[in-house]
Amino acid sequence: MVDNNNQAKWLETHKDLWLEQRKFMWSDEMIEKIVGWTNIRPGITVLDVGCGAGFLGRTYWQYFKDGGHYIGADISTELCGDAKKAAKDWSDNGTTYFAAGDAHILPFKDNSVDMVMSQILLVHIKDPERALSEMVRVVKPGGCIICKEQDHYALALLRSYNSAWIEANFDIDTEILFKKVNQLCHEGRIKLGRGDGSIASRIPKIMCDIGLINVDIIQDSQVRFIHPPYDTPKQKHYVQMFKSYFVDEKKSNFWIEQSKENFLAGGGNEEEFELNLELSNKFRKILREQIEEERFYQCSPRLTYVIRGIKPE
Repeated sequence: MVDNNNQAKWLETHKDLWLEQRKFMWSDEMIEKIVGWTNIRPGITVLDVGCGAGFLGRTYWQYFKDGGHYIGADISTELCGDAKKAAKDWSDNGTTYFAAGDAHILPFKDNSVDMVMSQILLVHIKDPERALSEMVRVVKPGGCIICKEQDHYALALLRSYNSAWIEANFDIDTEILFKKVNQLCHEGRIKLGRGDGSIASRIPKIMCDIGLINVDIIQDSQVRFIHPPYDTPKQKHYVQMFKSYFVDEKKSNFWIEQSKENFLAGGGNEEEFELNLELSNKFRKILREQIEEERFYQCSPRLTYVIRGIKPE
């Protein structure tokens, strides 16, 4: 059973944060590549599952707007309302429609749209296999399904160059503890129905298993590069995101509490979590100081994938 009320409430409470996350998410070059790779074209009907504020509609509208139709569906009625208002600024020469709906039970007829899109959706929901099956049901034969997802689990285990981490100079036992906490948090999220952080890498196989053809996957080419004096719009954006996660105490406390719930559900114990939190606070303190003094540096991959599958004729 999917807890729709809790999921919608979470989205509405934190919408400012995840809307901010989507800025600079895709380069113009990558968008053009995706358009050609998935055959986005004028006049088609596109369904955006988990549309939020209509980010995908605004991004791709210019490529299918001439006689095209955009349908946005989201579990949050409030976000659908926000998206409908925002669409007035970008939706010319076509039609838009927004409907509140659960990705696990889409409120649309079989074979009713030409293309289905989703972005950072499957990683957060309880049953991504069911959601993908619903996408297959509503898309027409020969239609394309496009899923954009980030492998959060792999990113959490990856060690990239980070000046705050270098300064913290953690020993091998601490590094192992952090990896263990990430592993158990990952398992706990799944048990609590909060999503699977590794789903991005499994989507191609799921698509094949449910009968899609021409399944393929490409990786976004962008790298998260942060270097003083943070003087470009993208650099300023990245620094602001770090502040939201690690400097803003209210937001930090939310992620800490959720991580603790996930960790305990995954089989961890209070003592290990408190030790992890103590060491993490050391890292956060260094990070805050480096950002404030404009000496923070990071270079890391994003591990964001675009996965495509075609419904057989």
